[in-house]
Amino acid sequence: MLLIKPWLPICQLGLLLTLMALSRTAHAHLTTYTGAERSSTVAELRIDADRITLRLEIGDQDREAFAALFQGDAAKSDDGHQGLGLSDDDGMPLAGEVKIMEPRLRTERSTASQPAAGQVQGGSMVTYVEVVYTLAARPAALTLTPPRPDGGDEAAAEIGFIVYHESIPVIDFQYLRRPETLRLDWGDPWYSAFENPELQRHHRAPIMTFLYVEPYEVRFEILIRLKTLASWMALEVQNPMAINADEQARLLERIGPFFLQQNRVRIDGAASRPILDRVQFVKMTPQGIQPLEAAERLTFHTGLAGVILAYITPGPPREVTADWKFFNDRITSVPSTIIDPVSQLPYDLTPAQPRLRWTNMLANYNYRVATIDAIAAQAGNQLDIPWPSMLLGLAAILLFGLGRRLKLKGVYRLSAMALILVTAVVVWPFGRMAVRNPLAPPYELPDVEAILILQGLLQNTYRAFDFRTESDIYDKLAVSVTGDLITDIYLQNRKRLVMEEQGGAQANVQDVQLLDAAQIGPPGKRQRLTFQCTWRITGTVNHWGHTHQRRNQYEAKITIQPVEQTWKLVALDLIDERRLP
Repeated sequence: MLLIKPWLPICQLGLLLTLMALSRTAHAHLTTYTGAERSSTVAELRIDADRITLRLEIGDQDREAFAALFQGDAAKSDDGHQGLGLSDDDGMPLAGEVKIMEPRLRTERSTASQPAAGQVQGGSMVTYVEVVYTLAARPAALTLTPPRPDGGDEAAAEIGFIVYHESIPVIDFQYLRRPETLRLDWGDPWYSAFENPELQRHHRAPIMTFLYVEPYEVRFEILIRLKTLASWMALEVQNPMAINADEQARLLERIGPFFLQQNRVRIDGAASRPILDRVQFVKMTPQGIQPLEAAERLTFHTGLAGVILAYITPGPPREVTADWKFFNDRITSVPSTIIDPVSQLPYDLTPAQPRLRWTNMLANYNYRVATIDAIAAQAGNQLDIPWPSMLLGLAAILLFGLGRRLKLKGVYRLSAMALILVTAVVVWPFGRMAVRNPLAPPYELPDVEAILILQGLLQNTYRAFDFRTESDIYDKLAVSVTGDLITDIYLQNRKRLVMEEQGGAQANVQDVQLLDAAQIGPPGKRQRLTFQCTWRITGTVNHWGHTHQRRNQYEAKITIQPVEQTWKLVALDLIDERRLP
């Protein structure tokens, strides 16, 4: 029985650090998160054509600050300092109707931010309040006023807030510390914005591009608003305020080929043929860019299309360039980002500077492409039999014994024997056959060596999926996996690495950590060893300038065996699979 000893995590830590150094660096979100979504009170304001909806989650410590609201005034108290007030561009307060006021569990809001000390977590009790303001006319501006103490300017409560205009987030989650004025663009809600320049969303441009350079793939990604794209291609819909599913599909069928024809990416000086990896409608959320759900509303003004063009490469290229040509009177600058395994470089494309250029500087960061190397197997309790040489030696003996009976002259017999023996010496390194040594004790694999072998085989298996073509993946899997198991692992991992919440994108495994391994039963024939293993993987999908992470944990019976003097997986029986938070 093989058990991981208490001191073995030290070995694992060293191995893990090495593997992490060799693996691709995960990118952080480009959005700057403030932690405001975890404030004691959270306000969500949704502005539509005929109404404004305010949803509040008020923490117990802030009930006094919102006393006027609990007394029945949806806007503010008589002194103007209590409650969260809304006023129009003339300074007139809007009258709202409280639709819901009840205790609820706090909503767990998932973003990339880490809760700071003292900030509340999801799951605690809050007072949920929903207030609706019916609009008789559309104001040109709205001023949000937080509850303030008498004579004070700062908010009397910690309020994190977010505002949507026609489903478009005007800002990322921010703190509402003082009165803030929002200028509303009813003709094009995309351009609604707060007067305070610190209150804005990251994805505020109608076009953004991203150039990803990875070891075996280059991707050019485009985010573009439908209304903006209509400046360069005809996009007709029956109802611009609600594009139905059939029209959405037809639009995507045209948008993808349009950008394929506009291919202006060159790799190492040569134009490369792109693959349309993905074209889909997406939305902006506090968690970044997310695929649009089938049931969600899509309008021509707010619709956002995401296009990914992929280019397969045999390894990191020397240089990549991407030219952009879509500008007009309103689009004079396109925010872009060049992202490689070790860095992110923001850049603004303009008519005067319309080219993105990436030059391979990875060696300056001591970056190396992770390799898939066979894991050599020791002879163990086996004998390495050079059977061709042994057969030739036997032939020489038979020739010596039967030479006279065959009436061969001595000189011919000796010459033939010499030739056979010389040939036996020459072929000694070739055609060897491993057989069990009947005199050796039962085969034992040292604990540390077993852990390194299992970790290495698992790492090789997942690393094979760094490659992009099916044939390359199969070839790399064959280094560490045998026979029909290659197809099983290929199909299973393809399914398990898919991130449905990211539109079916496949995650790249960044880290494989062996947590536990115990040998099951004695060794089988030909050094066949079975272990019950638990391991954890961390996978990521990188697109639209963000990293989306997935962590899974597996438990399985894994059988390994030397095949042609290298360790390989020969059987894998999955026992349990869990997705970790």
